[in-house]
Amino acid sequence: MPSTLMTQLLTRCFLLSFSVFLIGLFACDKDKTTVINGRVVDKITGAPLDEAFVEFWISHAENPAPNNYELRDLYTDANGEFTTHDNDPISVYWVLKVGYLPKGLGTPVVPIEQGKENDVTIEMIPKDGVLKLNLENNTGIHDTVYVGIYSALQDSELGLSFGFIVNHPFEVPNMTSRSIILNLASEETIDIYWGYFPWPSNSSIKLTPDHGSVYVNRSDTTSFNISF
Repeated sequence: MPSTLMTQLLTRCFLLSFSVFLIGLFACDKDKTTVINGRVVDKITGAPLDEAFVEFWISHAENPAPNNYELRDLYTDANGEFTTHDNDPISVYWVLKVGYLPKGLGTPVVPIEQGKENDVTIEMIPKDGVLKLNLENNTGIHDTVYVGIYSALQDSELGLSFGFIVNHPFEVPNMTSRSIILNLASEETIDIYWGYFPWPSNSSIKLTPDHGSVYVNRSDTTSFNISF
């Protein structure tokens, strides 16, 4: 066989093999879908949580703003399970369930490996403690007190909360009292701040003149008194 013909045959074989390789490579790239199979459970009991709201953040980096991201919502089924997938980078943005601390919003909910199938479990902290806040106004001047309740658990679960479960004013007329019932996560010491003016919602900036701490017990009511 002439060398020229042999060279042409070898070249064609190489090009054919390389074409098959490229087709396979592009097919693999196209099939690199990120799959998230999740389960939401009670962190204390391990029981599955149905009807939990799960929101996903999907990055469409190739699109110009404001179309460079997408939020996708779904709810867990009767077994506390959910599944979703996408070809673009996707992560669990936050999770909500009545009676539990919300989770996410700037704090990673669970690690997700892009381009792979992820089986994840999301543990929610129950609000199984009760705080009874007793406010007594003895000032004769003010009728509003600003109260901030800081929780380290809340800070770790929900990034944009800065750890504040409560951060707003309560009206208490002069020379009267008022009780407020709050459902909180238990088995932790929370910090309580109060004063007559609002302050920044940042756990590192505590500008209130008065402060106290209380341990919240599980399945029980814990009282805290504020006199002002």
